[in-house]
Amino acid sequence: VATVRKIVWSALKSFSSWLRSIRVVKRIGKNIEMQNYRVTPISDYQHNIIMNKQTVSIFLNTSEVV
Repeated sequence: VATVRKIVWSALKSFSSWLRSIRVVKRIGKNIEMQNYRVTPISDYQHNIIMNKQTVSIFLNTSEVV
């Protein structure tokens, strides 16, 4: 009976630590998502500026040709 209790206890302990580690991983994932969410608008804005510069240069080149 004692060995069975020990096995069950160790299993419960490992399970609780496993759940805790999952929680930590989820929290880390949420933090990464938040950081990515904060970063993406800036990078999108920069990307739009780059695209606008490219379209303007293409437009200028074509207008020069015309």
